[in-house]
Order: sequence, then C-alpha cells, then structure tokens
Amino acid sequence: MAYLTRSPGAPCPLHPYVVAKLAEDPEMELNADLTKQIQAHRREGWTVARVAALNTAALEEKIREFGVPYSRDTFIARAKLSSSGFALAETWMEEYPVIARRRDQKFLPLAVVELWKRLLPGHPSVETLDDQMQEGYGLLRDGRDEKAVGVWWNLWLSVRTHLPAGIRSSEDVKLVAGTQMFSNWVDDFLDLLDCCAESDPRVAARGVEFGRDLLLRFPEESESSQVNWRRTLAGHLFIQGRVDEGRSLLEEIVRLFPTNAWGYIALADEYAHLWKWRGNRLPLDLDRARKYLEEGLEVASTHEDRAVLVERLKELDGHDS
Repeated sequence: MAYLTRSPGAPCPLHPYVVAKLAEDPEMELNADLTKQIQAHRREGWTVARVAALNTAALEEKIREFGVPYSRDTFIARAKLSSSGFALAETWMEEYPVIARRRDQKFLPLAVVELWKRLLPGHPSVETLDDQMQEGYGLLRDGRDEKAVGVWWNLWLSVRTHLPAGIRSSEDVKLVAGTQMFSNWVDDFLDLLDCCAESDPRVAARGVEFGRDLLLRFPEESESSQVNWRRTLAGHLFIQGRVDEGRSLLEEIVRLFPTNAWGYIALADEYAHLWKWRGNRLPLDLDRARKYLEEGLEVASTHEDRAVLVERLKELDGHDS
C-alpha cells in the first residue's frame, strides 16, 4: 500500500507506473520536474504501450523466460490478495532469480499491471486507478459529463476498497502518486455530481452515498471541506425529497462549526429560495433567512465571507420588494 498513501507532510514522488505513462506523452517533456524521470524511463526500453501490444500468451511466456514459475491460476490468486502490480513484481524478484538485462528491467512490473487489467478487471490494481481518474477528466473535456460520473463512481468504489485503516483525511491518500492530488479529485467529483444530480435522480443517490462515505472515512478533514461536503450532501438529499434530513444536515454545520459563515449562508439560501433552478427545497421563510445571514455576519472572519453575506442580504431585500 505504499503507493496509495503517504504520511502527512511526506514528499510525493511519482509512482513508476505513472512515470511510464507520462513518458509516452511528448508534452510532459516540457515539465522540468519530470524530465529526468521520464528520460531515464525512455532509455530503459519497455513502455506501457509496448507491453500492452503483446497478447496475453506472449506476456505470460516472457514472464517465464525471466525465471518466474508463472501460472495463470497462481497469478490470479496472488493478485486477489494484493493491491499493487508493482509490489507483486517486486515480490517475484525477491523470491526468484529473475534474469533481465538493464533494458528489460521495467518489463516485469509493467507486464504484471497489464495482465492484472486483463485477468482481474473487477479487482483493479492501484496502478490503474489513476488511469480511471484521467479517463474521467478526458470525458469532462469532451463534454461527456454523464459518462464521467460513471467512470469516477467506479473509481471511488475501487479506491474505498483499497483504503487502509488509519487514513483520516483525503489529504493523506495518494492515488498511486499520480498526476492529480486525490483531495483535488474529490472536490472535482463533488462538483460533477452536484452539476448532474438535478437532471438525474440516480446521480443524486450516488451523491448521497459519496457524501456519507467522505464524512465517515475522513473525519479529520479540514473544516472548509467538511462544511462543503455537508452542504453538497444536503443538496442531494433535497433532490431526493428527503427534506428533513437535508435541513438537519445544514443545521449540523452551524452546530459543529459555529464560526463558519457558510453554514448560515446555506440555510439562508434554502429558506430564501434564491436559487430558482434548484427548486424550492425548504418552505419560503424570508425572516428566517435574514436571521441566518445576520448571524453569519456576526461570526464571519474574512472579508470574502462578509462580502457574500452582505450580497445575500441585498438579494433578500430585492426579494421583499
């Protein structure tokens, strides 16, 4: 699991599988921080694409040529008990006298990851989780939001099966030291779910499960994230018609984080019906909305938060007129 998580504050070198993928992207040559790793990988011969071009029988035979007593059944059994293809390859190299020239040394771990994809598609290795993440970003760039929701939902289902005990914040999850910070991806997935849920109740259901998962698994997340997660989760509950649960969750923000202005803002938004496209999720109550905004002004600690609250109050005055 060393490739999946890190200790707080520890450096985050790229996983060698990610380096192997980036080595096949010529644009990455422009990144000074990666140039040395990428150039070194290119000199070593084997690439992700070259390994993937071999059929399964050829991959298995070449592994045997390296001195590993490979059998498909044994491989599948060991992979089911593992999480990382690179770690399994390292175990083989420790157990057996693997024979490889310098330019062939990258073959074995890349071959294990490739075989893992083909033979255990329902039990992905941590190396391929970054593939799923990047697939989702590619779909977003192409405007295929609904497809991206499905890809990222499957990614989350895989990630949560790999999370070890003791991880209490998304900041401490390192998705195979890939090309995107896991905590940033969490925010992007929340935004995507929020965007798509209004038109698809199935997405709202996933949003509820994802939001509850985040709160349960990462109890030491930053205050701003915990507030945002609860606000987003409440929105999905409202879409599902679970109004009392959504309201209770927003009230929980104010109770748990009384000096955070955004709990008050969230409640005021719902009671004031300021966001027409969302529908009327709580009964219209402008007096209650104004009360929450005024309470938020009393505790707001930043100029930005106070500006939002003042702007909301102006909108409320316009609502009255």
